[in-house]
Amino acid sequence: MNLKEMAQREGLPAAVQVEREDTPAGILIRAVEGERGAEILITPSACKMYGEGPSLNAALSRLRSLLEGDGLPAREGQHWHHEELADF
Repeated sequence: MNLKEMAQREGLPAAVQVEREDTPAGILIRAVEGERGAEILITPSACKMYGEGPSLNAALSRLRSLLEGDGLPAREGQHWHHEELADF
C-alpha cells in the first residue's frame, strides 16, 4: 500500500499532501496544506521496535490529530512543526 492510500485510510483529507523522505535520522513523514504543515520523524529504533507499517500508521494518526485540532501549524521560517516517534 502506498503512503497516499495509508493517509486516506487514516483519515487525512485528500487536499493534504503527504510525503515520505528517508533520511539518515529515520523516516520523515510530512503533511502539507498550503503554507501549513507538520512532520513526524520515525527514528530507526522505533521502526525496529514497532515495525515500519505500524510506525507509519502512528505518524499519520498524529498528523490527523493535528489537523483535527487547530489544523496544521503554520510554517515558521524555513521549518515545519516537528515531532519524533521514538521507542519509548
